[in-house]
Amino acid sequence: MAAGARFRSPSVHRMDKTPWISSCLTQAMLKYLLIPVAAGLFGAAGYFGGQMLAPAPEPEKPMEEASAAPVEAKPMLFKMPLGKVTIQIIKPKKILHMLIDLDIYVKGAAAFESINGAKGRAKLRDLTVTTVAQLAETELWMLEEDTSEQSKRRLSEYIVREIYKTYPEVRTARINRISYNSSARY
Repeated sequence: MAAGARFRSPSVHRMDKTPWISSCLTQAMLKYLLIPVAAGLFGAAGYFGGQMLAPAPEPEKPMEEASAAPVEAKPMLFKMPLGKVTIQIIKPKKILHMLIDLDIYVKGAAAFESINGAKGRAKLRDLTVTTVAQLAETELWMLEEDTSEQSKRRLSEYIVREIYKTYPEVRTARINRISYNSSARY
């Protein structure tokens, strides 16, 4: 018997100790085969999982309903920088120079084009200077100098209200910078 065990076939001996797949593939080939198979399986699972978890699309409206409710477009505001305006305010003990850098916003392209010419811009600037000068003569400016955001907003609201009386196309204004320089009064 010992002699018979020694003469076994080598292929039978290998199949007994190793799995059947390693007889066809080596370890390196197995790695390169499992990576694409795993990626494909995970990709398919993600795709179908996303299909199940995604919200249902909204039903489309018929064309009659869509055309019945027109969408109103918001009018665009066009920025018109007016530049810097300097006003001299005479107080009892000092002279105050107020410098305002101002931008005006106009509603609509047609209104912007009508104002944007040389005459329109000059009239708008003159009206702004007049408005700020009238405001400087009131008792509001007899108080301390204030460059806070609240003061800027209050001043721009006043300017827009006064300009709106002449130019209803003007919707808002923004004060970029406001500064005060004071000097002694002689």
